[in-house]
Amino acid sequence: MKFAVCLLAVLAMGSPFLRNYIETSENLEKAAELRLLLGPEGLQKVTSSTPQDRFASLIGQRNARPPVVAMLEAVTRVMPDTAYLAQLQLEGNMLQVQGVARSASDLIAPLEALPMVVSAAFAAPVLRDPATRNEQFQLTIELASGTPSEVEPE
Repeated sequence: MKFAVCLLAVLAMGSPFLRNYIETSENLEKAAELRLLLGPEGLQKVTSSTPQDRFASLIGQRNARPPVVAMLEAVTRVMPDTAYLAQLQLEGNMLQVQGVARSASDLIAPLEALPMVVSAAFAAPVLRDPATRNEQFQLTIELASGTPSEVEPE
């Protein structure tokens, strides 16, 4: 009986600390997610003084970019079946894409036709594999700024 009373007393004293620890962990996870979404440039723009203002500023910056899932769906939708993506990297409004295609030059026009894309260009020379006749490419895609509803794919 004494053990149960002692255990309850310890739990009662420790519960505020545990709750604070859990809330801090959740806030750190949210901050890490925002750092990944915004990149280094976005974090430098946050100059508000209170944590709530900084968090609201980060959310606003995140919402000013196209949703990552919608962007990924749109890019993969316009890729021909003879192309595949090996790597995507999003920093700010710039998307770096690496992959392999039967004809890399045929990728630019469909990408630039997307409403969320400002421009698409090769970031490096296209390399042709003589054995498979496929081309390795690296593209830099500039994404439009604006609210997600303005840049949603059709």
